[in-house]
Formats: sequence, C-alpha cells, structure tokens
Amino acid sequence: MCIICEGKDLSELKRLDCYKCQNVTVIPNINGLEELYCEGCSFLKEIPNIDGLKKLYIDECKLIKEIPNIDGLKEIFCYNLPLLKEIPNIKGLKLLDCYNCQNVTVIPNIKGLTRLCCVSIPLKKIPNIKGLKILCCYDLPHIEEIPNIKGLKRLDCSGCSLVTKIHKIHGLTRLDCSMCDKLKEIPKIDNIEEIDCTESRLILDNPNVNVKKMTYENCPWLNVNEEYKENLNKVILIQRLFRKNVLIRGILRVSKQIIPIWWDPECKGGYMYKKELLDFIEKIKY
Repeated sequence: MCIICEGKDLSELKRLDCYKCQNVTVIPNINGLEELYCEGCSFLKEIPNIDGLKKLYIDECKLIKEIPNIDGLKEIFCYNLPLLKEIPNIKGLKLLDCYNCQNVTVIPNIKGLTRLCCVSIPLKKIPNIKGLKILCCYDLPHIEEIPNIKGLKRLDCSGCSLVTKIHKIHGLTRLDCSMCDKLKEIPKIDNIEEIDCTESRLILDNPNVNVKKMTYENCPWLNVNEEYKENLNKVILIQRLFRKNVLIRGILRVSKQIIPIWWDPECKGGYMYKKELLDFIEKIKY
C-alpha cells in the first residue's frame, strides 16, 4: 500500500513512489510534485498532467495508454507498457528512455533532448535530434540506418542486425556496435576512446590506432595490417607468460588489469586496453 492509499496529506509532497501498489487506480493531481515513480501498478489507468513535474518513471503499468504532454517535464522512463502507442513531443525534455513498449513505432524529434535510449521496440527510424549527446538504440530489429548526429558523444547500436554503416561522427568517444551482423566496417573517428564490436562480422584492413579500449570477441579479424598483427602476437605472449607465472609470482591481480586471464590465445580476438598495454609490452622479455 502506498501513501495515496493510506490517506495521508499529499499537499507538500515532492516525490511520490507507488512501487507495486495494487490498490492505486488513479494518481491525484498533486500541486508541486516533482518526481513520480509508478512501477508494477497493475490497475493504474492514467497519469495526470501534473504541473511542475520534472521526472516520470513508469514500469509494468499494463493499463497505461498514454503519457501526458507535461510542460517542463525533463525526464521520462517508460518500461514495459504494452498499450502505449505514442511518445509526446514535450518541449524541454532532456532524457527519454523507452524499453520494451511494443506498440511504440515512432520517436518524435524532440528539440533539446540530450539522451535517447530505445530498446526492444518496433521503431523503424531514429530521428536526427540536434544536440543529442547519448544515443542507445540497441536491439531494434527494423532499424537500417543510424543518423549522422553532429555532436553525439556515445552511440550504442548493438543488436541492430540490419545496420550496414556507421557514419564518421566527429566527436564520438564511445561506440558499441556489437552483434551488428551486417556491419562491414567502422570508420576512423578521431579521439574515439572505446569501441565494442563483439560478435560482429567485421573484417578490418586498418584498425583505428587511436582507440584506447577495444572489445572484439568472436569476430573474423582476418585482414589486419602488419603492425596490428605484431601487437596481437605480443598480447598472446603476455597472456602465456601470465598463465605460467601467476602462481609463482602472484601477478594475477596485475594480469586482470591489463589482460583478462580468460583471454584465449588461439582465437582471433580478445580484450585490449591499447595505450596502457603498449607501454607494458615493451618491458616484457620473451
């Protein structure tokens, strides 16, 4: 039972949490409320247009059909809402997470949005939102193209099996394109720090030499340049050295920081912290 069902005074309330309350069917329009959390409220049918609300979190509220266009709302988290069909274009919204809402097919181009996360929804197109900094659009089976969003810092398009191309997005620092079956190449992006292309079908002739951290398990890394092959061979030797000396010299802790102990020297892939590694491997005698 939540505070609504207990009949308490709500006039000064700033944050309301109705976690798994099976008795609440209506949220009162509480003047001054800033944060509303409704998770697992099976009989809740409607969210009121609460003036001044800043954060709205709705999860597993299976009767909710719409989200009101609340002026001034900054953050929306909508998870597992089977009857929701539309996301309103809310002026001033900064953060939008939409997970597993199986009737949401369109995300509006919301001016000023800085983070957009769309996961496991039947979205057909990702809007090119000016000013967006973080885009998480993983497990979207109908998406064929990732827009070239100027100023984007982080892109996660893992599990988008129809995506064939990643644009050269200037300023991008983190890219996750794992499990993108049709992706053939990753562009060289200046100052990118992290790339994850696990279980992709990439065949790279010239890997990005500036990347600080790369994860690439189960990838057919067949065509790599000679410098990269040489570094990969050094990684294999270091791993074997760690395995041989881990009990004698007690360097398991060090090996986990630089090369995880589970890395398999026989596969054409692994896990590498590039800049930390390159200084270290020169000191190894083999």
